[in-house]
Amino acid sequence: MRLNRALFATTLLACSGCRGVNPAPEDLEGLLHYLWEKYPEGSDAELVDALDNLHLAIGGADLEDTLDGSTAPLTDEEVALAGLDREVDPTETAGLFIVDPFPCDVDTAEAILISTEQDVLYDVFDDYERTYTTDLDAYLERETSTLLWEVTYTTTIPMAGPYTADLAGGVRRIPHRTLGDFLLIRSVLVEPAEFEHQDPVFDQDYRIELFYGPRDGTVIHVEALWRNMHAGLANTDSAAVQRFILNSLEDWDDQTAHWCENGLP
Repeated sequence: MRLNRALFATTLLACSGCRGVNPAPEDLEGLLHYLWEKYPEGSDAELVDALDNLHLAIGGADLEDTLDGSTAPLTDEEVALAGLDREVDPTETAGLFIVDPFPCDVDTAEAILISTEQDVLYDVFDDYERTYTTDLDAYLERETSTLLWEVTYTTTIPMAGPYTADLAGGVRRIPHRTLGDFLLIRSVLVEPAEFEHQDPVFDQDYRIELFYGPRDGTVIHVEALWRNMHAGLANTDSAAVQRFILNSLEDWDDQTAHWCENGLP
């Protein structure tokens, strides 16, 4: 999945003819921001209601095709919930979303998502280290509904070179009366990424993800991300780069579906 420079540039040029990046419908837009706001302090009941409304907004269990597009930036108040110890301007970010059904079940998807070997599962990292900051066993035994972690990873962007980033993340497992347990995951770029070269900027990245099983053998992945990156050709102001990111998220789900079918390596 790691692209060389020529392929990356060719892909972006080709994406001038790709499908557009259209704004999220108003009801879905509001729910994406609501999920961000309610992790982690919202009640289970609030999040169950949010999933019910989201399920209706995307067409229910019959959804078969991927939905994606843009979403409005987070507000100052919403970014404050990330707990960053620095000044940021969320209006500089590009907001994107994807709703993607793929073959899996929630328990198997969870095992993949919480694995510390993301660099083995997904070939996008030069180096990857995840450390749990809460008790993994307590989470797996369902004594607690939340598992938190810290991540340091290195990857390489064609035309900009390698960078290293620190993330804080976590997963919350929530029971639903009819859809079964679902997962809510949040990730935040703690500090601006460090590039080998001084010019690139990657200083904001916020993600909220939801995984649930609307029918046997299918998981729907809902993700919203808000990112500010100016690194060579990887400028998040560009519609071609936004489309490239959305396509990459869909590719990530395809790889997750592969591990769902074949088991962890």
